[in-house]
Amino acid sequence: ARTSRVGSHKAAPDQRPFVITRAGWAGIQKHALVWTGDNSSTWQHFEDSLQTLLNLGLSGVPFCGCDAGGFLDNCTPELFIRWMQCAAFTPFFRAHTNTGTIDHEPWSFGPAAEAIVRHYIGLRYQLLPYLKALFVEATHSGTPIMRPLFWHYPDDPVAAQIADQFLLGRDLLVAPIVRQGAVARSVHLPDGDWFSYWTGEKIAGGQQVVAHAPIEFMPLFVRAGALIPFREIQQFTGERPLKEVTLHLWPGGMSSLRWSEEDGVTNRHADGDRTERELIHSSGAKGGRLVIGRAVGSRKSSVRYWRILLRGTTTRVRATVNGRRVDVHHDPGSGIAVWKFANRSGEVVIEWEQLNRRSRHPVRTGRPGP
Repeated sequence: ARTSRVGSHKAAPDQRPFVITRAGWAGIQKHALVWTGDNSSTWQHFEDSLQTLLNLGLSGVPFCGCDAGGFLDNCTPELFIRWMQCAAFTPFFRAHTNTGTIDHEPWSFGPAAEAIVRHYIGLRYQLLPYLKALFVEATHSGTPIMRPLFWHYPDDPVAAQIADQFLLGRDLLVAPIVRQGAVARSVHLPDGDWFSYWTGEKIAGGQQVVAHAPIEFMPLFVRAGALIPFREIQQFTGERPLKEVTLHLWPGGMSSLRWSEEDGVTNRHADGDRTERELIHSSGAKGGRLVIGRAVGSRKSSVRYWRILLRGTTTRVRATVNGRRVDVHHDPGSGIAVWKFANRSGEVVIEWEQLNRRSRHPVRTGRPGP
């Protein structure tokens, strides 16, 4: 793997090498990503892959994945859907299969399966800014991208035993369906409040809950206080420049994120051709605050607009950007408030508060916080 990386660099010095391996000693993460090799199209191998990938992350190999749908044997439509739903949230995501087997493509199992898989592939593309931030964190600290629950909840004895759920970063809790025919599963939510990603329902943590999961849905939860950047759906990475970023915010806690931009292809980022800024979010039931730190670096950001999508709102929202009022659209049915503003290189302070139901005057909450 090291020789392949060195050779690739010599052949194309300005291009970032991409090397993939299925074996290596400690330190392999410096030279290649690791995929788990020739798995089989069985439910047992699907479930086993979760533990394998979590252990790779804990062993210092954050960039890892498996052949979604299985490499050996023939996948079924149900298994392919469930595996692709889960794999969309792993660091390395691909479907792959052996010669002599049926095709394992999103369109190989009929229109209904294709539509479901397309939705999760699209969600993966939307989450690329969040994944990028997690890769940056892994590069600086070695922190796994795909994490066992006990990584963030070490004092939770139940979390320490969970092997069929995982966290993508700190804020997304993924609970795959790993049993054939299952349309619901028990999910352990650690301490704190959580939100269903699909319905927006707020759920107290520190308990087991039953998550309903018809074939088109995989249980997915978001930590209260989360900050997760999204972009528009693409058909391939780099199809269009990143011009608008939607920052999804869930109230009830604190979070931070290191935003980073570079060309994604060359090695020029190592020489300073990048821009970085810190995003810090804190919010409670009545209001909140988001600080987008000053841009640092020589590269000009491609982002033209930031769009705030605030979840879990119960009333109309009033918001300011650097002290100036902005127009906010509130949808009471979904509990979502949305506003946007132009990007700028200096520090940006966004504050909001929910308005009293009985008047147009804001509820005075003091300094926003969890």
